[in-house]
Amino acid sequence: MPFLYWGLRLRYRNFTVIGAAYGAGTCVCLALLNQSTSSNTWEAVLGGMIALTLAGVGTAHAFVVRHEILGEILNLRLRTRHDDPERQAVERINRREYARELMRSDPLLAYELRIGRPDLPRGFDDGGLVDVNHASATAIAYLPDITVELASRIVAARDSVGGFSSVDDMSVILGCPPQMFDRLRDYLVYVA
Repeated sequence: MPFLYWGLRLRYRNFTVIGAAYGAGTCVCLALLNQSTSSNTWEAVLGGMIALTLAGVGTAHAFVVRHEILGEILNLRLRTRHDDPERQAVERINRREYARELMRSDPLLAYELRIGRPDLPRGFDDGGLVDVNHASATAIAYLPDITVELASRIVAARDSVGGFSSVDDMSVILGCPPQMFDRLRDYLVYVA
Protein backbone atom coordinates (compact mmCIF):
# COMPACT_ATOMS: atom_id res chain seq x y z
CA MET A 1 0.00 0.00 0.00
CA PRO A 2 2.74 2.58 0.71
CA PHE A 3 4.18 2.12 -2.80
CA LEU A 4 0.75 2.54 -4.36
CA TYR A 5 0.01 5.58 -2.23
CA TRP A 6 3.32 7.37 -2.93
CA GLY A 7 3.22 6.35 -6.58
CA LEU A 8 -0.14 8.06 -6.99
CA ARG A 9 0.74 10.99 -4.69
CA LEU A 10 4.09 11.76 -6.33
CA ARG A 11 2.95 10.68 -9.80
CA TYR A 12 5.68 8.01 -9.96
CA ARG A 13 4.59 5.39 -12.45
CA ASN A 14 7.19 2.88 -11.20
CA PHE A 15 5.96 3.08 -7.61
CA THR A 16 2.36 2.73 -8.77
CA VAL A 17 3.23 -0.41 -10.76
CA ILE A 18 5.25 -1.83 -7.84
CA GLY A 19 2.39 -1.10 -5.45
CA ALA A 20 -0.06 -2.81 -7.80
CA ALA A 21 2.28 -5.83 -8.04
CA TYR A 22 2.51 -6.11 -4.25
CA GLY A 23 -1.28 -5.82 -4.10
CA ALA A 24 -1.72 -8.57 -6.69
CA GLY A 25 0.69 -10.81 -4.75
CA THR A 26 -1.33 -10.18 -1.60
CA CYS A 27 -4.55 -11.11 -3.44
CA VAL A 28 -2.96 -14.37 -4.68
CA CYS A 29 -1.78 -15.13 -1.15
CA LEU A 30 -5.26 -14.52 0.29
CA ALA A 31 -6.90 -16.60 -2.44
CA LEU A 32 -4.56 -19.53 -1.73
CA LEU A 33 -5.15 -19.29 2.01
CA ASN A 34 -8.89 -19.11 1.43
CA GLN A 35 -8.84 -22.25 -0.78
CA SER A 36 -7.07 -24.38 1.80
CA THR A 37 -9.29 -26.50 4.03
CA SER A 38 -6.60 -27.37 6.56
CA SER A 39 -3.32 -25.85 7.61
CA ASN A 40 -1.28 -28.65 6.01
CA THR A 41 -2.45 -28.35 2.42
CA TRP A 42 -0.10 -27.14 -0.26
CA GLU A 43 -2.30 -24.03 -0.76
CA ALA A 44 -1.84 -23.00 2.88
CA VAL A 45 1.91 -23.59 2.76
CA LEU A 46 2.30 -21.72 -0.54
CA GLY A 47 0.03 -18.88 0.65
CA GLY A 48 2.02 -18.58 3.88
CA MET A 49 5.33 -18.57 1.99
CA ILE A 50 4.06 -15.88 -0.39
CA ALA A 51 2.81 -13.78 2.56
CA LEU A 52 6.17 -14.01 4.35
CA THR A 53 8.07 -13.26 1.14
CA LEU A 54 5.89 -10.26 0.33
CA ALA A 55 6.25 -8.94 3.88
CA GLY A 56 10.04 -9.33 3.92
CA VAL A 57 10.68 -8.07 0.38
CA GLY A 58 8.19 -5.22 0.73
CA THR A 59 9.74 -4.03 3.99
CA ALA A 60 13.27 -4.23 2.61
CA HIS A 61 12.17 -2.47 -0.57
CA ALA A 62 10.51 0.32 1.45
CA PHE A 63 13.75 0.87 3.42
CA VAL A 64 15.77 0.99 0.20
CA VAL A 65 13.58 3.66 -1.43
CA ARG A 66 12.73 5.69 1.71
CA HIS A 67 15.39 8.33 0.97
CA GLU A 68 14.06 8.75 -2.56
CA ILE A 69 10.50 9.14 -1.27
CA LEU A 70 11.52 11.53 1.52
CA GLY A 71 13.56 13.57 -0.97
CA GLU A 72 10.58 13.84 -3.29
CA ILE A 73 8.25 14.79 -0.45
CA LEU A 74 10.68 17.52 0.59
CA ASN A 75 11.01 18.73 -3.01
CA LEU A 76 7.23 18.72 -3.37
CA ARG A 77 6.88 20.84 -0.22
CA LEU A 78 9.65 23.20 -1.31
CA ARG A 79 8.11 23.59 -4.78
CA THR A 80 4.74 24.28 -3.20
CA ARG A 81 6.28 26.74 -0.76
CA HIS A 82 8.31 28.58 -3.42
CA ASP A 83 5.75 28.53 -6.21
CA ASP A 84 3.53 31.23 -4.74
CA PRO A 85 5.36 34.51 -4.02
CA GLU A 86 2.12 36.23 -3.02
CA ARG A 87 1.44 33.62 -0.34
CA GLN A 88 5.03 33.98 0.88
CA ALA A 89 4.65 37.76 1.17
CA VAL A 90 1.40 37.38 3.11
CA GLU A 91 3.08 34.85 5.42
CA ARG A 92 5.96 37.29 6.10
CA ILE A 93 3.48 40.08 6.88
CA ASN A 94 1.57 37.76 9.23
CA ARG A 95 4.81 36.71 10.94
CA ARG A 96 5.72 40.38 11.50
CA GLU A 97 2.28 41.08 12.98
CA TYR A 98 2.56 38.03 15.24
CA ALA A 99 6.06 39.04 16.35
CA ARG A 100 4.87 42.59 17.15
CA GLU A 101 2.02 41.15 19.20
CA LEU A 102 4.51 38.99 21.11
CA MET A 103 6.60 42.08 21.80
CA ARG A 104 3.54 43.84 23.24
CA SER A 105 2.12 40.92 25.22
CA ASP A 106 5.29 39.17 26.40
CA PRO A 107 8.45 41.30 26.12
CA LEU A 108 10.57 38.71 27.92
CA LEU A 109 9.60 36.01 25.42
CA ALA A 110 10.24 38.43 22.56
CA TYR A 111 13.69 39.11 24.01
CA GLU A 112 14.41 35.38 24.32
CA LEU A 113 13.25 34.80 20.73
CA ARG A 114 15.50 37.71 19.64
CA ILE A 115 12.72 39.40 17.72
CA GLY A 116 14.13 42.24 15.63
CA ARG A 117 17.70 40.97 15.93
CA PRO A 118 18.70 39.37 12.63
CA ASP A 119 22.33 39.96 13.64
CA LEU A 120 22.06 37.35 16.42
CA PRO A 121 21.66 33.57 16.08
CA ARG A 122 18.02 32.62 16.47
CA GLY A 123 15.46 30.05 15.44
CA PHE A 124 12.34 32.23 15.39
CA ASP A 125 11.24 33.81 12.11
CA ASP A 126 9.87 37.28 12.87
CA GLY A 127 9.18 38.10 9.22
CA GLY A 128 12.13 40.47 8.84
CA LEU A 129 11.68 42.87 11.76
CA VAL A 130 14.71 44.92 12.78
CA ASP A 131 15.15 46.61 16.15
CA VAL A 132 16.93 49.83 15.14
CA ASN A 133 17.77 50.54 18.77
CA HIS A 134 19.94 47.42 19.13
CA ALA A 135 20.66 45.81 15.73
CA SER A 136 24.04 46.22 14.09
CA ALA A 137 24.63 48.55 11.16
CA THR A 138 25.05 45.49 8.94
CA ALA A 139 21.59 44.19 9.88
CA ILE A 140 20.03 47.63 9.37
CA ALA A 141 21.69 47.91 5.94
CA TYR A 142 19.65 44.90 4.74
CA LEU A 143 16.44 46.92 5.03
CA PRO A 144 14.88 48.32 1.84
CA ASP A 145 16.34 51.66 0.71
CA ILE A 146 19.02 51.66 3.45
CA THR A 147 22.61 51.94 2.30
CA VAL A 148 25.61 50.93 4.39
CA GLU A 149 26.41 54.62 4.88
CA LEU A 150 22.88 55.44 6.07
CA ALA A 151 22.90 52.40 8.37
CA SER A 152 26.12 53.69 9.96
CA ARG A 153 24.52 57.13 10.41
CA ILE A 154 21.47 55.51 12.04
CA VAL A 155 23.66 53.59 14.51
CA ALA A 156 25.75 56.68 15.32
CA ALA A 157 22.62 58.82 15.87
CA ARG A 158 20.99 56.06 17.93
CA ASP A 159 24.05 55.81 20.17
CA SER A 160 24.24 59.58 20.64
CA VAL A 161 20.55 60.06 21.60
CA GLY A 162 20.00 56.75 23.39
CA GLY A 163 17.61 55.24 20.85
CA PHE A 164 14.60 56.03 18.71
CA SER A 165 10.90 55.77 19.48
CA SER A 166 9.45 55.84 15.95
CA VAL A 167 10.23 56.33 12.26
CA ASP A 168 9.33 60.00 12.60
CA ASP A 169 11.71 60.39 15.54
CA MET A 170 14.45 58.73 13.51
CA SER A 171 13.86 60.96 10.47
CA VAL A 172 13.96 64.15 12.59
CA ILE A 173 17.16 63.15 14.39
CA LEU A 174 18.85 62.11 11.14
CA GLY A 175 17.56 65.19 9.29
CA CYS A 176 15.92 63.09 6.57
CA PRO A 177 12.47 63.58 5.06
CA PRO A 178 9.88 61.29 6.76
CA GLN A 179 8.76 59.80 3.41
CA MET A 180 12.28 58.41 3.02
CA PHE A 181 11.44 55.84 5.69
CA ASP A 182 7.82 55.14 4.69
CA ARG A 183 8.64 51.69 3.27
CA LEU A 184 10.43 50.79 6.51
CA ARG A 185 7.53 51.35 8.89
CA ASP A 186 6.42 47.74 8.65
CA TYR A 187 9.92 46.38 9.35
CA LEU A 188 11.13 48.54 12.23
CA VAL A 189 10.67 48.01 15.94
CA TYR A 190 12.02 50.16 18.78
CA VAL A 191 12.95 48.24 21.91
CA ALA A 192 13.95 50.53 24.76
